[in-house]
Amino acid sequence: MTYSPPGHGKTTLLGTAINDDRLMPMLLIDFEGGVNSIESKCNIFNDLAELSDHTPALDKIDVFKVGTWEDFEAVYEYLEANPGLYKSIALDSLTEMNYLNITSVVGDAAARSAKHDDDVPEMQDYLKSSFQMRHLVRQFRNLPAHTFWTAGVQEVVNPLTKLSEVVPSLTGKLTREIPGLFLIVGYMAIMEDENHKPHRSLVVQPTGRFTAKDRSEGGKLGEYVADPTLPHIFDLLEITHPIQEDTHESEA
Repeated sequence: MTYSPPGHGKTTLLGTAINDDRLMPMLLIDFEGGVNSIESKCNIFNDLAELSDHTPALDKIDVFKVGTWEDFEAVYEYLEANPGLYKSIALDSLTEMNYLNITSVVGDAAARSAKHDDDVPEMQDYLKSSFQMRHLVRQFRNLPAHTFWTAGVQEVVNPLTKLSEVVPSLTGKLTREIPGLFLIVGYMAIMEDENHKPHRSLVVQPTGRFTAKDRSEGGKLGEYVADPTLPHIFDLLEITHPIQEDTHESEA
């Protein structure tokens, strides 16, 4: 899982998978509408029937655009019915998925009860949405493929330390719970080198205020990965072959 403010390179990182047979073919499930930065590397589909008639390739990422919560469920069922069709699945972004889900839950509740304000989530709505989000993430994570996730960022105050922390932008307890479902959580930072030239670094250790982790044996990624690409990350993790069905080597 990679999180950061807009424009820090989360989607660009996904685009680096092109032509690496450990990672490709890849399906990118896009709700954010943010694939402009890698558009030339993509085949874009708005219809699941259209996608199912297409043969995935190594040199293009297939992008399926979703607009409803039901679209996520439909594409999951398609992937579950076609194991091994894609070696990688990317979801961009969890933050927008979270917003879509809570909106859907509130809309359903308001339709059932005239007393429910369709603009204001209630506690029961958050509980239901949190359950559905965790369930969907586990479903996709457990498919026989590498899975990659993006999210926005927010600052929160740790209730124990009273210090400000940088965390993925999700509602309520999902801020802590969703990252716990992944092997690697990284903050995409833009840093300056000694010549004051900006470059991207993926912070994967909880240094400073950042929520991050690397569960690989011995922390193979180190404190951060400078100018990250997915093939380079796989090299560091010593993933030398495509994923096999019923294994889950990489959840980032």
